[in-house]
This record gives sequence, structure tokens and C-alpha cells, in this order.
Amino acid sequence: MSDPKSLDILMGQVYAKLGGPIADCSVWFNESTADCMIVPFRNVSNEWNGSNHIEKYTHTWNPKNADLKKLWDRSFSIVTAINLILPQIESSSMNETTKLQYDAELRMVRAYVYYNIIDHWGDVPLITSKDVKMEELTKTSSADIYKFMMNEFKECLPYLSHDNKNMYGRMHYYAALALKARYLINANVFLDTERKDNVYPFENEGLDECIDVCTEIIEDGGYKLEPDYFTNFKSDNEGSTENIFVIPFHRTYSMGVFGNAAQGFNLPRYCLHNSEQVYYGENVGNLWNGFSALPSMYYSFKSDDLRLKGWRVGLQTYNGEPLKCQKTGNMGDDLNFTIDWEIEECNEYDGARLAKYEFPNDLVGYSADNDFPVIRYADILLMKAEAIMRKNNWIATSEAVSLVNDVRNRSFENSASKDYYTTSNLTKEELLEERRREFYGELIRRTDLIRFHEFIGGKWERLGRPLSADTEYFRTVFPIPQEYLYVAPKVEQNYGY
Repeated sequence: MSDPKSLDILMGQVYAKLGGPIADCSVWFNESTADCMIVPFRNVSNEWNGSNHIEKYTHTWNPKNADLKKLWDRSFSIVTAINLILPQIESSSMNETTKLQYDAELRMVRAYVYYNIIDHWGDVPLITSKDVKMEELTKTSSADIYKFMMNEFKECLPYLSHDNKNMYGRMHYYAALALKARYLINANVFLDTERKDNVYPFENEGLDECIDVCTEIIEDGGYKLEPDYFTNFKSDNEGSTENIFVIPFHRTYSMGVFGNAAQGFNLPRYCLHNSEQVYYGENVGNLWNGFSALPSMYYSFKSDDLRLKGWRVGLQTYNGEPLKCQKTGNMGDDLNFTIDWEIEECNEYDGARLAKYEFPNDLVGYSADNDFPVIRYADILLMKAEAIMRKNNWIATSEAVSLVNDVRNRSFENSASKDYYTTSNLTKEELLEERRREFYGELIRRTDLIRFHEFIGGKWERLGRPLSADTEYFRTVFPIPQEYLYVAPKVEQNYGY
């Protein structure tokens, strides 16, 4: 291989695969298991996926869960694709500078995939070669994978492009730095290889370096908070000054990439009710009436917090007439999205609906153009604040307060509501709640709760979680799919499963 354009085609196939876990919704284990929104089982006929989503919010998943297997398979298929391309870069006739840049970029994409893998499963096989014998594979601890990736950052960052404008949607220098910050802020979890209790022996590991990395992005990256929070989630959000690393989607070119001709960025269909087709036209296809906000999520916002507009509530109308429920059990009832609801008696209209991501009204099929924001500048500011507070025994400093207020202030128009936090009221609990309000629907809530020691025995609505779930600390990681253990017999199932 001598032409970088040929390599770009191969790289493009890898980047396209990154959208798979988002497009098919299996990655929503980071939301459905947490305290923002779930897919509740409703008391109606032909409920979406039957009772398939119950075990997510009741924390009763097991090694045979089909969605977990899908997520596992998609994740490791990306690792395989990367490992097949890396040797081709090495053996190519391109100049050394070009080879080093492509090699570094692809290894950083692999670091992103492994971040999600160890976040979900902890100890897993670390595969860095195209020559793999499944019968010989064994697990590597999440701690050792973390250390391996820290070395990868050290080796790769010097060769990555700083041109974040022309490297949009690719792993440029600042995207990799932001990913490194994510690794560092979660080091307390990743370095704990047992997951048998609520104690993380390495609570302060990586915090100093996380602060340094975030500071470099703040000072040199050229990013800034968008004045309008929702600009980051529009269908044409590629102009956002805040999104550092995104997974691009296109309404036409993303279709069929993930094994389903209707898929691309299709999150809105999981949230919208089928009666709402009238807003978008029949060509948009069937809408699934899925994710609903937990009441505590909705009530966590102050009434003048503009981020609250990311939830749709109340009577839904079209041309002045109320939309109606469509399924036996609520057939003909007004489609009046409630804030308060109970899991035991959940109706077709219950729950505020996620409206954070724009869903244009000119689509054919479900695939929208929204590029998914993996890491935003707002998270860099809040990660730095968190690292400062954790180093200081969770006592807020003036710098931490300033960082958190910077993020929060843009969502309030009234000056009296700005600069709410002080060194007295910015606590560990408040920071976690602020992250809840800022990042709902962005696939990081479960991770946040685990890092803050609030996932097991969580304080949000019970939702049918058995009492045993309050002490099953092994559920901070998911089980390895049972079918994988058949083909890789030396890989042991995660503890507790």
C-alpha cells in the first residue's frame, strides 16, 4: 500500500463501525441501568421487545442477555478490524511520518473501543494482533489494560494531528487527550480488579494527570461552550465549538452500515410515540414509544433551567387536536406525557420523552444526520472540577466552583440564577447531580454512578430492583456473553455470574 487514500478507505470502515453500538441501541446499558431514563414495560398490547428491557432497570441481567452479546460482538469486531489494518500500515511503502500518524490514530481508536469494553465488562481479553487463536485466549485484568492504554497514549499522542477542524470525526490529538482524561478520571474503577465491594483502593490514582490533560485542552484546544446547549445535538451539529470527539452519522450513507437498512442515528425513534408520525411524515417509519425520564430525573432541574427543554411533557397535539394512544390498554386515550408514573402501572402515555436530539421532519426512514457527541468540552471542565475536588477530599475549591458554574450558567437566562454554586454548596452529591442534568442521554450515566460509588444501592426510584441488587457489587460490570465462553474456553466468566 503506497497511497494514503487507499488507507483512508480502510480507516473509514473502522470509523463507520463505531456507530453500530449507538445505532442499534445496545450501548444504552449505560442509560437504562441508571437514574436518567429507562424503557419501562407498559401495560399495553404488543409492548416493544416484550419484557426484554426489564432486567436492565431491575439489575437482573445474566450471561444470556442478547443485547449484551450484540454489544460485545460489535465491540470486538471493531478491534479485529483495527488489528487487521495496523500491519498493512507497517508494511506499506508510505513515508515514515505518514505511517506513524496513521498508526497512532488507529491505535487511539482501539483505545476508545477498549475504554467502552472495560467500562462494561472489566477484565476481558486484550487483543492487539490479527493472529488470534480463540481456544488460547485468556482474560487480562482491567488494571493491566488501563496501564497498557496509558503507554499507548504516551507512544501515540506525539504523532497525532492537532488540526481538529480537518480531522472532524477522527481521532486527532485533542480527541485522544479527551479520551485519556476519561481513562484517568475512571482510574479508581478500572484499577479495581475485584469488584466485590464498594471500596476502590486507588481512589486518587490519575487525578493529577487528569487535571493536567484537561488544562491542556482548555488552554490550547480552541474549544468553547456553545451559548445554546442544544446546538450540540442538532441534526447539523458538525459546527459545534464544544464537541471534541464525535461519531458522524448521515441520513443516507449511514443506512445499512450496521446490518440494518433503516439504521443510522436513530435514537429519536426509540423515544417518540407512533402518533407523532404526523409531525415527521409517514416516511419516517414506526416510532417505538420507548425511553421515558424517571420522575426524579425531571424534578432534578430548576424550572428555569433551559436543559429541561430536552424532555417533552404534557398533552401532544397536532393542528389543535390531541394525539391519541394506539394500543390495547390505553387505546384512544389522549397522548399526555406525564412526569409522574409508577413502574407497576405504566401506561402508554407515561413518562417525559427525550427530545434532546433534533429529529428533522424530512427524513425517509429512521436515519438522521446528528453526529453523536462522545466527548464534549463541558465534560472536560467538569472532569477537571471533579479531579480537583476528589484530591481535596471532595471539598470544593474556588477553581472547581468556577468550572462547574461555567457549564451551568449557559443554561440560565436570569442573572439571579447564575453562579449558583459556592465552595459551601458544591458537594460530591451536587456535582453528580449536575452531571446528571448536563449529560443525560449521552451514554455516560452508569459510568458516573459507579465512579461516585452510587450505582449499587442507588438512591433513585426502585423500579423493581430486588433487595439483593443493593449489595451485588459485581454488577458494576456485566457478564461475558455465554456463547463467547464456548468458543474461548480459557476465558473465565466474570465474578458473580
